[in-house]
Amino acid sequence: MPVEISLNSRVRIQDDVLFQELQGEAVLLNLKTGVYLGLNAIGTRIWQLLQEDGALSRVMEVMLREYDVTQEKLRGSAGPGRSDGAAGAAGRGELRKPAGMDEAPGR
Repeated sequence: MPVEISLNSRVRIQDDVLFQELQGEAVLLNLKTGVYLGLNAIGTRIWQLLQEDGALSRVMEVMLREYDVTQEKLRGSAGPGRSDGAAGAAGRGELRKPAGMDEAPGR
């Protein structure tokens, strides 16, 4: 049965998933499956926020503050068939830092 995920959800990153940041982007490696993923700067920031406490509501709050994006686009409801959230919005050029912000605050 699928797990229902909402902004009230809290996620936990499994111990067997390694994270390595490389010049603002990152690579994830699942040691159990051997699957690896590359994250762009936006995906890297989301992963960092998840590592802090796993609260999806906090991830949303911080991303809305740090990026020039609407909550609708960040949640992935920007149009029919689009349920890819921030990753898809970034790939479509819909998620950008406000002018004058080169890096996320506190980094």
